[in-house]
Amino acid sequence: MRVVILTWGSMGDVMPLVALARKLMEDGCDVTFGASSVFSGFLERKGIPYIQIGRPFTAGEYNELMERVIAEPNPRKQFRLLVKEALLSDLDTQYQDSLDAIADADVVVGHWMQIAGIMAAEKKDKLLVTVTLNPVGIENMYGNSRQKGGEERTSSNVGLSLSDLLWGNEIHEFRARVGLKSINSVSEAQYSQRHNLVAVSRHVLPGHRGWPKNH
Repeated sequence: MRVVILTWGSMGDVMPLVALARKLMEDGCDVTFGASSVFSGFLERKGIPYIQIGRPFTAGEYNELMERVIAEPNPRKQFRLLVKEALLSDLDTQYQDSLDAIADADVVVGHWMQIAGIMAAEKKDKLLVTVTLNPVGIENMYGNSRQKGGEERTSSNVGLSLSDLLWGNEIHEFRARVGLKSINSVSEAQYSQRHNLVAVSRHVLPGHRGWPKNH
């Protein structure tokens, strides 16, 4: 089975998926790991086949961006800065690189913030599993809308509106440009409708049983 893992973000985002890649390789899967050029040397030392996703990023550029993000005290503006500088500005390249990377994949595993890779999997109609390391987006959508009697939650308009406030209109415009169906909110497109692995202990999130079953 050929598995392509597409990630995004810092070392803290990459490392859990490196562990997954190594386990899959031990189990006999043919694994390719798509990530920023910042992590190419690290992945090669780990013996994991690597493919670059997005424009080349030097260590200096990466560190400078992280310093600017950390220096922003407002969490909403901090997230928006990170998304705009590291993802939206490079969306076309990340999308095309992801399309090429997954061409022969049986399964695509996507970091929940690697929205370009997730859209590429949708475009190619690939079996997609997403991995969430920070479930705040799911909680924003469903955490405030529990129905009486423990029934399954429905998405919160407040959560969806917050998502698009942070993401802006760029993803909606991009999806229309590449021929993907329209969505109500970017949050709805960040998670596989089949299976989204929430890599957080159930003891930390005891209320997760109210989420939809794909999480």
